Formats: sequence, C-alpha cells, structure tokens
Amino acid sequence: MIFHLTILVPDFEHNAPCMMNFSISNLKNNTEVVGREVSRNSGK
Repeated sequence: MIFHLTILVPDFEHNAPCMMNFSISNLKNNTEVVGREVSRNSGK
C-alpha cells in the first residue's frame, strides 16, 4: 500500500496542474465563443 502511494502522489502532483490549465483554457475559449454569439445576436 505504501509503495503505491509513493508512486501515485508525485504522479498526481505532476498531472494536476496540467489538468487545471487545460480546463482553464477550455473555459476561456467557451467564454469567448459565447461572447461572440451574444454580440452578434444583440447587433441585429
């Protein structure tokens, strides 16, 4: 059990920031797309 923990913890710490950055960039892209759609619709 201890052996597994020593393997998983560094792996998690290495992967978590990548996953966080990925979701943040996805959120930014989605916000930009929605903003574009809204400004296009309100322009009519």
